[in-house]
Amino acid sequence: MVDGSLFLRVDGNGVFLSDYNRDATISNSEFAYIGDNAMAGWGSTGNCLDANCTRKLAWEVGPDGRQGNQPRRTHIIGNLVREIGLWQKQSSMWFQAVVAQTHLERNGAK
Repeated sequence: MVDGSLFLRVDGNGVFLSDYNRDATISNSEFAYIGDNAMAGWGSTGNCLDANCTRKLAWEVGPDGRQGNQPRRTHIIGNLVREIGLWQKQSSMWFQAVVAQTHLERNGAK
């Protein structure tokens, strides 16, 4: 849990949730002058192409998310975000890729 924190002049992402994360909460925090995204979640998939994993891809990237290596049930609540994307122009308050069940509530921008 991250609660009531100040993230000021961070060159990359303010908070980054990667792969297996469950029930993380980022709340009541302020993000200012952030180089990339204020907060981000990014999961991974496996290389299996069928239920028995007898057919695989060469890389650990594919359609199979059964290993559960994704952030799930993340709560982003009551954060204030301003001046983001100083270095990365395609940035956002919350970025997610290969995540599930994210809850966003009462976040604002100045």
